[in-house]
Amino acid sequence: MRVKISYGVGIEEVPTKIQDLLTTSAKKLENAMRLIQRMSEDLDNCEENSLQILGSVDKVRNILSEVDLTIADTEAILQGLNIYYNGEQHVPDRRPTMDSSRNTTTETEDTRGG
Repeated sequence: MRVKISYGVGIEEVPTKIQDLLTTSAKKLENAMRLIQRMSEDLDNCEENSLQILGSVDKVRNILSEVDLTIADTEAILQGLNIYYNGEQHVPDRRPTMDSSRNTTTETEDTRGG
């Protein structure tokens, strides 16, 4: 199951957070490449290794799916950052929230303090 986690960071921290996501994705892709290489080598004795190869195929596909989802998240963050950098005047100052009845609502931040 995939869930979205939301938390605030300073705008100057966003590129670092994106780098972290991309670094994690690169490591996962390196792992997938090692599994693919191993599958290729295991095909030399396919009859004996067929179950192991099938398991590796499933692992690689799951890794690629995870990486694709992370890259999609990265794209969405970068689009928002691009809007911010280009001075978009219609960026909402509120964030969507979900109440316990699972109805999506809009909540504004109280900036008056205290």
